Amino acid sequence: MPHCSRRAAALAATLPVLAGLLATLSPAPATAAPTAHRAAAAVAPERVVRDTTGRVRMLAAGGRRAAGLAPSASAATAARAHLTRVAPLFGVAARDLRVAGTGRVGSRDVVRFQQTREGLPVFAGELVTVLDRRGGLLSVSGETAQGAGGAGLTTYDVAASTAARTARRAVAAAHGLAARSLRGDRPTRWLLDPSLVGPTGAGLRPVWRVPVRSSARLDVADLVLVDAVTGRVTLRLSQLADLDRVVCDDMRTRT
Repeated sequence: MPHCSRRAAALAATLPVLAGLLATLSPAPATAAPTAHRAAAAVAPERVVRDTTGRVRMLAAGGRRAAGLAPSASAATAARAHLTRVAPLFGVAARDLRVAGTGRVGSRDVVRFQQTREGLPVFAGELVTVLDRRGGLLSVSGETAQGAGGAGLTTYDVAASTAARTARRAVAAAHGLAARSLRGDRPTRWLLDPSLVGPTGAGLRPVWRVPVRSSARLDVADLVLVDAVTGRVTLRLSQLADLDRVVCDDMRTRT
């Protein structure tokens, strides 16, 4: 899902640093030392990269395997085993992360995790893990909502139909279209921490997530978040490719 420009700019500024850091953590060529010694030497120390507020945005590791992990374990299983140990660095409990997707870049496995709270997904709350072919951890990057949130995280006072209508009207006004020419997907329940998508605000809020498209104009495809308590539009983002949403995982590999 798309991030706001502030997050993209911060990531772009950090990537050169991360690329150099990960390069220094790459395992050195094997020598004639015994196998056990070579395995120990191949695991570089773990280092963290923080943003200007001090929050961890990336953990760079050197291929450390999770304790007790079976050699035949899947990438998702290996990634979850690592997160049991390192997720608290990012301010989230491993139990609140669910697999959102897996892929492979060269010889490396990439597993994305979606943050949840009270069983609901958190908008823009994600961690991306990169593993080597042995299931060793190379990096974890991303950001999560860290506030406790209010007691009404699962309270949706605004009806889904009302949220859908509000979303269509917001997109119509933004693009100068008639609301009847737009169609919205079924609203789904999400949580939003404004600090993940903007410079201000904090704390989780229940929102309806409504994708809206135009049947006549291909350049209109917006994602709208409607506050489930106040009924106001909290966020509207274009879902078109010109946003250039890029996730860079390990050595600036695009996936």
